[in-house]
Formats: sequence, structure tokens, C-alpha cells
Amino acid sequence: MICHDPPPTNEIIPAVKPISSKISRIVLYCSLPLLVLVVSVCAVAEDFHAGFDEDQTSWTVNYEKSQLRMLSHRRHQTIFVRGRASENFEFDAPTNGEFVQLEHVLPRARVFNELKLSLWVRSNRPGAALFVRVVFPHQIDPSNGKVLHTFLRGETYSNTGRWQRLICTTPQKQMDVQVRQIRARLKNTRIDSHEAYVDRAYLTTRLSKGTTEFFLDELKLGPIVAAKTNADVLQVAEEGDEDRSPVEFRLNQLRVEGVPFFPRIMPYHPGDLPRTLKQAGTNVVWVPNADNTSLIDSLRRENLWITATPPRPATAADDAEENKQNRIQPFGVQTRSILWWNLGLQIPPEAKDALVDWKRQIEDADIRYHRPLMADVTGSEHTYSRHIGMLGVSRFPIGSSLSPLEYRNWLIQRRKTARPGSFIYSWIQTEMNASAFGETPSRSMFIEPEQVRLQVYAALAAGCRGIGFWKTGPLNSSDPAALERQLALTQLNLELELLEPWLATGTVVEHIPFRVSQPGLRVGQRTIDFYRSKRGRKALLNARDHELRVNSGGSNELEATIIRSDQGMLLLPVWYHKTAFYVPSQMAANDVTIVVRGAYRSASAWQISPTGIRSLESERITGGVKITIPRFDQTAAVILTADQALIAKIRHKIDGMAELSARTSIDLVRAKLDRVRRIDTELQLLGVGQLDAPQLLARATRLLANAEKWFGRREYHDARQTSGEAAQSLRILQSAHWYDAIRSLSSPTASPYTVSFQSLPDHWRLMADLGRTRFKNDANLLGAGDFEDIQTMIDDGWSHTQNTVEGITAAAELYPLPNDGGYALRLVAVPEIGTKPPRVVDHHPVTVTTPALPVSAGQIIHVSGRVRIVGPITGNVDGVMLYDSQSGPQRALRWNKSADWQQFELLRKIEADGELRLTIALTGLGEAQFDNIRVVPHSPRIQATGATSRPTEKSNDSRWQGWDFIPKIPKWSNPLPSIQNSLPGLRNRIPKLNDALPDWKSMTPQTPVPGDGP
Repeated sequence: MICHDPPPTNEIIPAVKPISSKISRIVLYCSLPLLVLVVSVCAVAEDFHAGFDEDQTSWTVNYEKSQLRMLSHRRHQTIFVRGRASENFEFDAPTNGEFVQLEHVLPRARVFNELKLSLWVRSNRPGAALFVRVVFPHQIDPSNGKVLHTFLRGETYSNTGRWQRLICTTPQKQMDVQVRQIRARLKNTRIDSHEAYVDRAYLTTRLSKGTTEFFLDELKLGPIVAAKTNADVLQVAEEGDEDRSPVEFRLNQLRVEGVPFFPRIMPYHPGDLPRTLKQAGTNVVWVPNADNTSLIDSLRRENLWITATPPRPATAADDAEENKQNRIQPFGVQTRSILWWNLGLQIPPEAKDALVDWKRQIEDADIRYHRPLMADVTGSEHTYSRHIGMLGVSRFPIGSSLSPLEYRNWLIQRRKTARPGSFIYSWIQTEMNASAFGETPSRSMFIEPEQVRLQVYAALAAGCRGIGFWKTGPLNSSDPAALERQLALTQLNLELELLEPWLATGTVVEHIPFRVSQPGLRVGQRTIDFYRSKRGRKALLNARDHELRVNSGGSNELEATIIRSDQGMLLLPVWYHKTAFYVPSQMAANDVTIVVRGAYRSASAWQISPTGIRSLESERITGGVKITIPRFDQTAAVILTADQALIAKIRHKIDGMAELSARTSIDLVRAKLDRVRRIDTELQLLGVGQLDAPQLLARATRLLANAEKWFGRREYHDARQTSGEAAQSLRILQSAHWYDAIRSLSSPTASPYTVSFQSLPDHWRLMADLGRTRFKNDANLLGAGDFEDIQTMIDDGWSHTQNTVEGITAAAELYPLPNDGGYALRLVAVPEIGTKPPRVVDHHPVTVTTPALPVSAGQIIHVSGRVRIVGPITGNVDGVMLYDSQSGPQRALRWNKSADWQQFELLRKIEADGELRLTIALTGLGEAQFDNIRVVPHSPRIQATGATSRPTEKSNDSRWQGWDFIPKIPKWSNPLPSIQNSLPGLRNRIPKLNDALPDWKSMTPQTPVPGDGP
């Protein structure tokens, strides 16, 4: 409002009737205080206005989530009073009388008669009332020790279906009524209402059963006289803010200090530097001890938020008083920097009761902030999601037979198992950890940067609202993989920060396949030279086979995820190469086309990255909009929007991160080039090198030099893109080495050292050791692996376990083979008759374990057998697994699609004397048959030095000119003669199993559909 100077005195005093000068002076003196008050009010008064036209919503919602469901909270751009939008809420109430409160923060305004709050409201139900909160800054409420406050009620909404302006004022008369009521409640005759102020607006109502919608617009407060800001007043008044946690949930959207927030979490370990964690792009650090205030303060100085593990729950005590004293003590204001409590990783279903008890103690101790709880679980997601606000679903897929697409589908499956609307996050594997895999890892196994990227984008495509980067040591450790990991995480976190507005508020709506018009890079002697030598011709044949393998099934591996949010549509194309979790392939191409359905006609397509934003060619066709990405490398991010202001905002954000992103890309590829060159040299010395390795390495070196030139010219996008092309050359070389190593294996997990590029030299050494064993060895350690004699199996110590899974009938039995006349081991799980098949199977219905087999250090164990999958295994992406006790489920052979009899093998090098067991586990619904399983030990011949020899340089021995180790392995045995009966008692325990099986087969498709998820 505009205030003018007070008029002259002779204009204030009426001239209608003459009065004496003495009286005039009296009137003037009496009027001066009023004039001073008016002038002071006019000098500082200013209306507060919120039109709700900004991109972000600003009202906070308070309601009982277990009873009431909020369907939406968003900006509405078609229904508003003025400006461009209003703020919209929609609730679904199961019964009448559900309470809901909408809250908005106001600037602190002194209470006086002229102060007025107004709000335009539109709803399909009447009854919502407008309130303001009045704070008494000099008065403490003795009932809770906090600053005293009360509420003044304004008008009630009654004009159903139309806009109505509600008003709330603070007249002195109403204030006096409130003070009297407070005195009566507190039994205190003295209430200090001096300098009371308004700081919150509320719209409250009790909903009727059904759907209720609100539109809010044009919030105004004024005239505002700012409350005093002296130290004494603020010390008391700000206690109200300290009682408010900076974190809140709106539906399944996380907000920190009112802004949408996508967590990028990293655990803290001794040796981690807060500045290093900040530079790597993390925004939340997991601190193991909530009492470590010095560490928390140092992290906050770097603007990092905290999640901490709360104290463990007290054990139950017989003495109620003692049990009360042992409970978790209340958390004080010093813990405000902790956004939420982290209860741990990989919590099993059987820990539910203990976790719920721990949760109750935490909630009792956190009465001040009511912070969310975070927990990563391994099953029973639906049950856990009733108690945990932030639910983690994670598994470590690197080096396993799980493909990236299967990993993404597994995350989707687990997310859908939780309650609808649950906040889901996932931990990303960033290192090969022995405790995670149950084996002694090779000296050099570690995770490729591309594999970390694939995990992150798979989690985003699955709808995860947060990401954690799992590690077991400091980020800047001396481990050889530490530098590459740190650079890879920095690059990924820059991308996540850029996409945060969509990732934090959007919803995954669809996964669509896309195609590649032109193949990726083709360089080197693999494609252009013809050799007269035998070795050269063999190398070309291997290269051709490699190319065919790489390109096979590519159409099923290219999928784009569509995420919709108020910011527009986000498109995340990803190349889910099926073997990338072993060794990444090139995964790059030109002219990628994607057809998007449901895009707005006025929207343009923009490809964004931390180094640039570019408009993409788009064409409206039947069925949607066709978008073309000229150069695609592993992943991409495309937004579809018509908001030019949003594009300008993105450009500004990119300007602040482009230099760091380009520098990180160059340093990452340089570190990887050095590592790949070392491994390639080692493989060359072992006689298993690649003929075009010099060309590929030279090309990568040249491209890196060009990237440095672009960086020096401040052309950051070109620098990042050129370094990415260098990385493509390295991936081509890595995958060529890997395909040569697995050529004769039934599965990459058959050898312990073909699951990582770094360990390929160890694999070839293992092959050399195997070649130095006896030509033929029939010493089978597993006597009853032909499944022809049940009594032999019982005597040898075979065992099986059946988990009771509701709605499922399962069995392990000996099953007659119609053609061979013998028997096979059959594992089967079917829905109970008359029940609907479960969508997800949490527990393995049935497992079979061999007896303990004695093994010695240095032995190479060869496991072989036959397997048949009768129909696809559903309900669990792991299908049926076979694994050994040394490597564990992480290195299991897996089958989940229909297949006739096929051979399999495993090679394991024994590190220490002990025992070895094999486990066969059926993890879902379906049927699998095994036969003729053999476990044959091989002992390499010992040299005079007492150790097996290892070739250290290129050898002329023909064995190293691409020899195959398969002839050294015992031949497959023919099925043995028929035997007696199946496992005793199993069929009797599960009545009518064979009768149920045909019904199950009729409900289950007999052939897999390409691209289907679990």
C-alpha cells in the first residue's frame, strides 16, 4: 500500500466552528500519538501475496495417512482466479469425518485490528474453515515447554462448486477472548500477549466419504507490521521452527525444506572426507552413530544432509520400571540435521517383529520431529511398507547371470509388491565385496563405471525415488578401483542433480522399445583385414562370432522409460545389454529413433546432459511423436516440454556444472585406458591377445587428446562427447577379450574368473592349470548324481527343504524319463488347486542339497550335468538356480525360460581344504528337471618348484593358439539304467500333485515372450 505524509495541522482541525487557540493546541497534542502510530504503520506495512503461479507447490498437508488417501497435490493451470495457476488437492476418504489440515507459512506479522488474511477457495464440498496461528513470543506453554500459541478462526467455505473468498482477521476483541480461554486452560492469570504475531495460515475441514477436491488461489495478508527481531524475542520464537523437521512427504514425494528432493546417499566410513563426499555429488551421508555430533557438524558445513542409525532398542525386561529406563532417550534439537533414521541393509522377513518394536521406540523418542524411517529389506515388502516410510529393495547383480533388463524388472516386481504409493529406493553396487558374494574374490575384480551407470538408470526406470551408492570403505581409498569409482559417481550424481525435478516428483508411466538405425563404431582389423595365417583367420572368425553375439537380441535390450511430472515428460532411453553385468559391450549407436505416445503437440524434444542441451529432430506420426537421437551412448535423457522458461532454467543449471562434468569424463576415461592397457598387455603375454588391440588403444588415446583440446577451448560438451567415444573403443576391446574367454563355456558364471574383465588373466591361467591335469579323470565325488537309486541318495546324505508358501504346492522327487528309461530329479511348484497364482514368490518353494564333498586346496572342481525347464519359471526372476557353497547364489547358474535338455558345467578353483556342496533351488512357480550331475576333481601337475607353472610370456605352444579346454573335461555320460522309486513320502505329503500340474500348465504360457519381465 502507498502511504502519504500527514496533512498540515490546519487541515486536520475542522474550521467549521471557531475555537480558541488553547483548545486547538490541546487537540493537536492529543492527536500527535495517533499520527505517529499511523505514520509508523504506513512506513513499514506491506501486503504479502502468494498467487501459486510458481512451478513448486507451497502448502503443507497434515492428515492421518493410514485412514485418508491423498490422490494428488499439484499446480492446476486451467482452474484459477488470477495469474497462471492455482494449487490443487484431491483426497479420498473411506468414511465420514476424516480430518485434513492444509498449512501455509506466512511472514511474521504483528497482531492488530487492521490485519487481514484472505484466501480464494473452490471445492466440491462445503465446511472448510480458514484459521491463522497467533504466537505469543514472550510466553512459554508450561504443558509442553514450547512457545505459546493459539488459533483465530475466520470464515467458512459454503459456496460449493464456485470460488469464494474467505477472510480471517485479528480484532482485539477476539484476541481478548482467546487470552481468557488460555488463562482458564493454564490456570494462569498472567498471559503475556505483548508483541503477538501471526506466522501460519490453515485451512481445515472434516471430509465426507468419497472424493473431495480443493483449489486454492490468491493468498493475501496485510498490512504487515514486522514482529520485533531482538535477540530475546527470537530465541523463544524460533523454538517453534526448531520443532519442525526439514523433511516431509507429500504422497510419495520427498521434500526437504519445502523443495522436491531426490536422495543420493553414501555411507560414511573412517577416512572419508566431507569435502570429497560433497565433490562426488552426494547429498545425504549415512552416519552409523547419531551421537557423533562432531562428524555431523563437519558434514553440515559442507551442506550435506544426514541419515543416521538410531540407538538399538532395549531388550525386554521383567521389571516395567527398568524396561522404561532402558528405552531410547528422546532426541534433542542437536539431531535436527538428521533427515531420517536408517535401520539397515538387507533386513530379512523374519526380522519384522524386532524391527517393529525398534520402530516404536524410535517414534517415542522422536516426538519432536517425527522423522521418517528407512530400511532395506529382502522380502515381505508389502508388510514392511506398512511400518516403514522409505523402503529399500536392493540386490547386487554385477558378475551374476542376472541381465540388466532382468535386474530392472526385478526392481519393478519388488516395488509393486509394496503398498501402492510407497517411497522406494535402492542401493547400487559399486564394489566387489567378499562378504556380499560369499567367496574369496580375485585380486583384481572390480566394477566397471558403465555397470554402475546401468544399475542407476535401471533403478530410475523401475520408479525408485532415491539412490544409495553402497561401499565398504572410504571413497578416496587406495584401492585400484577407487579413482574410477569416485569419478563415475561424480558424473552420475551430476546427471541425477540435473534431472532431480522429474525424478523427485514424476511417475513412471510406460516402458517403450526403441531401435537403432545405424550400428555402432566399427574399427580395427576385426572388420577390414584378411589374414593368410591360421591364427589370423581364426581371429577373424572369432571377431565375426563376437559381432553376431553382441548384436543378437539387441531389439529386446533397447527400452525407454517415460516419466511424467508437472515439469513435463522425461524420457530415459537405456541400452540394457544382456551381458553388460559381466563385461560391458559397446552399447552405442547413431540415429536412435523412439516413438513416444501421448506427447503434447506443442512440446519440443530436448536432449540434456551436464554439459549441454540440444533440440532434437521430432516428427509427428501415427501413434505419437518420433524422436531421433543422432548419437546414443549407453543412456540418454530427453525432456518434452513447451515451457521456454524451463529450458532457460536448465541452461543456467548446466552452465554451473559443465566444466566439472567434462573434466570428470576425461579423467575417468584416462584412468580406464591405463587399466585396460595393462590387462591387454598381460593377456598378450599369455598368448590370448586381440589382433586389433593396438588400433583400438591408439584410437582411444587419440580421442582423449582431442577431448583435452576441446576442454582447453572451453567446449565442454564436445570434450565430454569425445571422451565418451574413446570409452567406446575400450569397451569394444574388453568385450572382444571376454567373448574369446567364454566361447567354450555354457555360461559366463561357469568359470569364477570370467565374470569380470580384470580377472580374465586368472581365467586363462586356470585353463592352463586344467590343461596340465590328467587327460581323463573319472573320479566322480557325487555318487548319486544320476538319481537312479533313492536309497543311495539317502545314505549319502542328500537333503531337501520345502518352505511353506501360502497358495503353493511344491515337491522334490525322482521323475521317470519316458525315452531314457531312467529317472531325473524333478523340482516342481504349482498353485494350489482353486487358488490364484501368486504374482511374487518371496521364499524358495523347494531346494535340494548334495552331501558335503571333501576337496583340497589347489584342486579344480568340474561340475557337469543336464537340465530341462518345463515351461517358464514365474513369480521370481531367479527361476531355478544351481550353485556351489564356495561361490554362493551370486555365481549361480540360472534358468527361467522353457528349454529342452541341455548341458551345463561349473569350474571352481579350491582355495583351502574343506567341503563343497551343491544346491539346486526352485525360486518360483514352474518345473525343472536335473540329471547326471557329476563333480570331478582335477589336480594340476606340480612342477619341481612345488607350484603350478604360469606362462609369463607369449608361447609357441599350440595350446595357446586358441585351444579349447572342453576336450580335457570328461565326456557326458549316457543316462544310467533305470532305478527304483522316487524320494519317499514326498508325493504322499502333497496329495494330488500330479493332478494339479495339468491345471497349472494350462494357466502358464509354454513359450517365453521376448522382453517380458518376471
